[in-house]
Amino acid sequence: MPKHPSNTNRAVIQRNAEKSPLKQGQYYALIIGISNYKHYDSLEFPTKDARKIERILTNNYTFPKANITFLEDATRSNILDTLDGFEQILEPEDSLLIFYAGHGHWDKRRNRGFWLPKDAKIKAKSAWISNTTLQDYLMAYPCQHVLVISDSCFSGALLMNRRAMIDATKDFQVLYSAKSRKAITSGVKEEVPDRSVFFKELSNFLKRNTHPYLSASELFAGIRNKIIATSPLSQKPQFGAIDDTGDEGGDFIFIKKGTTETLTLEKPSPYDFLLQDPRTKERLLALRKQLDRDIPVKTLGNNLLVATWNIRKLGGNDYGGRTPEALAYIATIIERFDIVAIQEIYGDFKVLDDIKAYLGEHWDYFFSDTSIGLGGSDYRLGFFFDKRKVQQGGMISDLMLPSTRTRDENGRFIWKPAVQLMRPPFNMGFKIADKRVILCNMHLVFGSRQRKEERLEELDSILNFWKWRTHIKNVWSKNVILLGNFQTENLNEKEIHMVKESVFELSDTLKVPSNAVKTRYYNQIAFHLNPSDIQLTKNGGAFDFFESVFRKMDSKAYEAQMEKLEFTDKDGKTRTFRSKRYFYDKFWRTSQMSDNLPVWTELTV
Repeated sequence: MPKHPSNTNRAVIQRNAEKSPLKQGQYYALIIGISNYKHYDSLEFPTKDARKIERILTNNYTFPKANITFLEDATRSNILDTLDGFEQILEPEDSLLIFYAGHGHWDKRRNRGFWLPKDAKIKAKSAWISNTTLQDYLMAYPCQHVLVISDSCFSGALLMNRRAMIDATKDFQVLYSAKSRKAITSGVKEEVPDRSVFFKELSNFLKRNTHPYLSASELFAGIRNKIIATSPLSQKPQFGAIDDTGDEGGDFIFIKKGTTETLTLEKPSPYDFLLQDPRTKERLLALRKQLDRDIPVKTLGNNLLVATWNIRKLGGNDYGGRTPEALAYIATIIERFDIVAIQEIYGDFKVLDDIKAYLGEHWDYFFSDTSIGLGGSDYRLGFFFDKRKVQQGGMISDLMLPSTRTRDENGRFIWKPAVQLMRPPFNMGFKIADKRVILCNMHLVFGSRQRKEERLEELDSILNFWKWRTHIKNVWSKNVILLGNFQTENLNEKEIHMVKESVFELSDTLKVPSNAVKTRYYNQIAFHLNPSDIQLTKNGGAFDFFESVFRKMDSKAYEAQMEKLEFTDKDGKTRTFRSKRYFYDKFWRTSQMSDNLPVWTELTV
């Protein structure tokens, strides 16, 4: 694709006859740098920056020189004519990158952002290019992926209606299988300097990247915190999907030049089969959008997203066992956090590997042994964690109560072994950069298997253990998070008061019901943190996945699966249910997902 040095006419765009090394199509780029303006102050760096991006794409990534269109000091008609040309040559498997550096403007009355071409006038908007104009082009393009990188004042207006999101998955099949229309912008609605900190970090990261494949979300994660830390004007770069352009949750993938290994896209993925079903794909995308709305942005920076989730008999076979669809939804929720404590791992441990297959190789898990007996219920405790953000710190243990010092019948001091807990909590240490934190995953016994008085005694033992451990000198970390199923039916329960009176604190943000029907407060998170290491934020809550998946209204979609199931009661007689809808609502969908909601919190490290 030839350069356009003078910009007096539209760039001539032709499809490159050379085959891309990727079966996924060709990579194109439109690079716009505007330094010299007729009616606005001229800028020194946009054209220089645009040239640098052109060199990086051609030298380091799979953008053929002929596929790059460069517009220097372009007018409105130059830009729009070139955008028209791309509509003619892009094919469904192609990827397009659009880079813009120049002036931008935010119109408060119209609640809209604009790019300002060379011929833009200060008071007349006829030569301005609005976000909605750009959105119209992106919607019309038939290609699989478009990434817009905008380095201008008020560039974040392109994303004003969407939450920023960093997709945790590195499964390129998942990212590529869904169409994407994403943007990385240098700020939100603030002015940015001509000498762009955003561009410096962007270009440095792209040049220094050594991985064969780099998603736009990973690129953003790699530059965001450095820009915020070093920008003199407190720039806050943004990343997310562009509204009303057909984004389906995918991502733009940069591919290093000279990459010869097999592209991950061609490897089998557990999502492959599921995404062939339009209904499942629709629900998966709805779940991702709900997560975008409700959960803060996940970054590789200084925030830490921690969740606890009592997943009903994870690995069990109740009501026919979990379907691959349900496992995909569970993994999609888990991947939005950095660490997830899991209660009720049960039965076939292969389910943990099945979930990890959806999450990707940068995730790992650990789980505890089980206590034998009625109270233990063969339940185990575990953690999933994103290795890109946290590392297992070397400390893994069940919580074992210390022996007590007493006297024998002769008055001599002896150590008497303590009676251990019915379900010992599972402790795991994590490192986040140079900080350490211990997560204590607990699942107190409920119902006839243990009287409440006994349960309270066990909770008191756990709280006293941590009071002792957080005050001794040689503890691995004094930052401790106690989380899991406390079996607290309401906020006035004795358990809540016991925690408040201990070395732990509870967050008002997490005073939310967390069972599926939102009537009980079973799942809790309590904190013992050194503020110089880790701080609480006001972000947290319970995530209600039934808003997007296995909704009450979806029962008919699962009737064929449910009709194949037969159940017997404790006497061996065939069990019948009031109706298919009742069975789906009360039993089947909670055995697919859970009868508890994940409770989460955001911390600053």
